[in-house]
Amino acid sequence: MEYAQEQKSAGGEGSVPRITFLYKLAPGVVGSSFGLNVAALAGLPPAVVARGSIKAKEIEAELKARRAEREAGRLRASILDICTSVSGRDAERLKREQAQAREVLERTTDAAGGSPC
Repeated sequence: MEYAQEQKSAGGEGSVPRITFLYKLAPGVVGSSFGLNVAALAGLPPAVVARGSIKAKEIEAELKARRAEREAGRLRASILDICTSVSGRDAERLKREQAQAREVLERTTDAAGGSPC
């Protein structure tokens, strides 16, 4: 992340630093963050920054696990839909073929004058 720093005087009583962060705001989860670096530069105790780092990694792992779980659920639902539609099509095809077999059997029976066996 980049930033620009300006010095502005506050009514002649010294200068007040002003930082303008140069970034583009976009929806979604950030790929990387400099928040911990900023915290260290701001003078937070190293133990606090270290704990923040640990917590950030825990949260990131939890989010990855949740995403994986959601994706697995979507895949299971998709597979179930595919299996159901294939089974449904197979059942319809089987019914058609059974009907055709009955027709052939009936014609054979009628032509033979009785039982096909």
